Amino acid sequence: MQTELQTSRLILRQIKRQDYSFFMSLNMMQEVMRYIDPERSEQKNAYLFEGYLPDWTPEARQTMMWSIEERESHSLIGTFCAKLQNPPLGPAEIGYRLHPGKQGHGYAREAAKAVLHFLFLTCRTHKVTAVVTEGNMASIKLLEKLGFSLEGVLRQQYRMADSWFDDLHYGLMRNELR
Repeated sequence: MQTELQTSRLILRQIKRQDYSFFMSLNMMQEVMRYIDPERSEQKNAYLFEGYLPDWTPEARQTMMWSIEERESHSLIGTFCAKLQNPPLGPAEIGYRLHPGKQGHGYAREAAKAVLHFLFLTCRTHKVTAVVTEGNMASIKLLEKLGFSLEGVLRQQYRMADSWFDDLHYGLMRNELR
């Protein structure tokens, strides 16, 4: 199955071994990880990276991890992931990370639209979900612009820096795709 996705400004391709240093750098940045896992170790990141390398299919149980590359400069700017929870029809859960210097330019929305079309139209999943830690306003705004609805709140679900935060669960059905 073709998993490379292209937009007017971006190429999303399955992560490759040569992306390791970018992946590690991105996942160790406090500004990127503050709502995801601010205390994640290099060892955990390395372990996760290895799990993203095998070729992905809709029936796979591993997470599909795309590297996001700017078409013009060919530089890596982030990652986007999707995991079909009950392959092959889903639902699918998505997540994304952008380098701080590339945030606020519409790249996350552009990448998300490409991934949503892939999940709904190619993989034929019926629903896509996302979990956002309380306070991550940029992700909340992005999901709402894409048509996601808040489906539930898991109170004090996530612990960061000696404080508890709620997890916000968002969902988008195939017929709600914009």
